[in-house]
Amino acid sequence: MGDKKGSHVDFAIAFVIFITFIIFLFAIIRPALSHKGDNLEGFANSLSNEIIEDASVEITIISITPENENDLDDKCFDLSGIQELKDHFIGKDEDGNPLNTIGRKIQASNFVKIYSFNESVFEASKSFNCGEDISYEIDLIKTEKLVIKSKLNELVDLEENPIRNKFNIPENAGFAFNLINETQEEVFNSNKIIPDESVYSFTYIIDYLDENAQIRAGLLKITLW
Repeated sequence: MGDKKGSHVDFAIAFVIFITFIIFLFAIIRPALSHKGDNLEGFANSLSNEIIEDASVEITIISITPENENDLDDKCFDLSGIQELKDHFIGKDEDGNPLNTIGRKIQASNFVKIYSFNESVFEASKSFNCGEDISYEIDLIKTEKLVIKSKLNELVDLEENPIRNKFNIPENAGFAFNLINETQEEVFNSNKIIPDESVYSFTYIIDYLDENAQIRAGLLKITLW
């Protein structure tokens, strides 16, 4: 009977030692994992800034309206006098429909929003025969930088990506980035296979210009592993 009682005590002591050891390991490992997550968050912040910078272009947005809205058919706005207008531009009417352009002139409409760029980002609308030039008023001129979806495509090949070199990302480490629109639809991804384990994801609110030259709100999602 004594041997059985002793064995029970030994088992209980061994069990307590085992549990204590597990708690000790957890106390050591958990801060390390948390610290790794903190480090990755700082890295993701820097990486998102770099992606946003590389995928953005400077856009000057100009809104104009005719001084007289009567009979705008076959009429044009001559934009030559707008100094802020850049070399490349497209125009939209109040419903977001593209307007035709020829040279520095654009098809007249009750409301025109012009997006102008220093580089060719969007294909300009087809040329047309412009009739009489009519007077207009400039309602808004502002310049901002926006992410362009087409620019994100240039960042897909991560092996040759300057971002990988800049942040010294090892070959056995990976990252991916996705763009999600305001309806939670994925509108861009970097076509990377993301593993099932040891993955960290971070999201950043951005504004971007879609393929129809509409300003959208979205999320840039950075995934690291």
